Amino acid sequence: MKLKQAICILVFCALILALAAPVGALIKLENTVSDTYGASKVVLVGKVAALLAETRVVDVTVDETLKGKSPGERIRIQVVAPAEILKEIAPGQPLVFFLGETEGGGVAVVHVADTWLLANGVPNSNLQVWRVVKMHETMRQAFPGRTAALVRLLADLRAGKNTILNKWDRKPFAGGVRKRAALKVQKPTWILAADVNGDKKPDLLVGSAAGTRLFLAAADGYTDVTETWGAWGTAGGYHACGDVDGDGKVDLLLDGTLWLNQGGKFVAATARLETSAKGRPLGAALADVSGDQKPDALLLTAHGELRIYENPGSADKPWPLRETKMLWNDTEAAEKACAAFGDWGDNGKLCVMVVSKSSIVRYALDAGGGPPADLVRLTGVDIRKNAKYRNGLNNVLAAALHMSESPRPDLFAVCDTGALLLVNRGFGAFLLDDNAGGPLTPGAKDPPPLALSPSTPWTAADLHGHGVDDLLVLGEDGTLYELDNGAAAPGR
Repeated sequence: MKLKQAICILVFCALILALAAPVGALIKLENTVSDTYGASKVVLVGKVAALLAETRVVDVTVDETLKGKSPGERIRIQVVAPAEILKEIAPGQPLVFFLGETEGGGVAVVHVADTWLLANGVPNSNLQVWRVVKMHETMRQAFPGRTAALVRLLADLRAGKNTILNKWDRKPFAGGVRKRAALKVQKPTWILAADVNGDKKPDLLVGSAAGTRLFLAAADGYTDVTETWGAWGTAGGYHACGDVDGDGKVDLLLDGTLWLNQGGKFVAATARLETSAKGRPLGAALADVSGDQKPDALLLTAHGELRIYENPGSADKPWPLRETKMLWNDTEAAEKACAAFGDWGDNGKLCVMVVSKSSIVRYALDAGGGPPADLVRLTGVDIRKNAKYRNGLNNVLAAALHMSESPRPDLFAVCDTGALLLVNRGFGAFLLDDNAGGPLTPGAKDPPPLALSPSTPWTAADLHGHGVDDLLVLGEDGTLYELDNGAAAPGR
């Protein structure tokens, strides 16, 4: 083998095999898709044309050559091992192929069926026949997402745009904990931040057995305006906000009732949504599912039943039940802790992230979003190998929040043994800080002066206009604590 070819292989292999483990608040991937793309001599995007099960051969049609010279219109890949991957490969699926050498047998990395594989070239095949003998585990953290999303990422790289986050170097809630206010509410069950009066300051809705109360942000804290804005009674658990009628003001969903913001007062809409009796409320959202730019209503129970009500364009018209689906089995209901709707996926469509004792799982709400994705699929990291979390996320409390100016949500979770941060990289991938630090970490030097539990009310809110979300934690006696998230993260 020529010296130049040998050097190319060594560089290529070093890049695709080297991944640094996160340490503390610093997460930096020593190898990225961009690195692999840069070190490759040829990068191809194709589709599975046929699968020959008896010979374990996958025929691939080359759709586009993103870099280098294509070996032809087709390549053939024989999957010797692992055997189980053949069950996941099907005609029509996308496939990505990185070649580390342009002559001879060479070494290649293949991404198909949402899985990284390592392949060796078959001699004298003119780079058209390849043999896979194992999964490429070390590439999983570089990009744990789906093959279809990787194709889009490579298109950006080819255009000179690096649109995926590969580094995170900021400690959550570095600003510390402070008492922010004393709200006149006892034993609250939930809290929601929303700018209901349009002054660019997050106001607070608080639910309890005694009813729902509204506190407007004021210079010296918060003012209880429940009686003047509308007395809503008890809301059992479903709560969400959004502009349902397109007038630019924040409306509310409390259980099955829509409350329209008429400026200084909320008025109940004629339309009512039938809440499910199948399980306790787990999460709710006012978000567009149908694609008509109007927020629909979503209600999710701990039993996994999701009800989607379609916005007809007026809150006073009946909101038809668009769809009812089961996201998981009833037997899993008991350990479900919380759910957050948002752009957690790779196709821009709505997903829901569900946190439980045993897992954090993303569920896509449309058929094109793929199957449920656990932490390994989301981050490339198996949290069960971490001694702190091997027994699960006991007494877990989680919140969706923006750790930087990015419009994509991140996820923070704290349990008995530690704190986790899932930083949204885009393309359905996440960086995992399994030692997220901050005052909520068990054993922290300056923890909030209250005991956290899965039922502790908290909410994300940008309290200081610095482009990131802080956390508000509400005690049983109505004491409101702020966890300051500080300035925006660099480099995001």
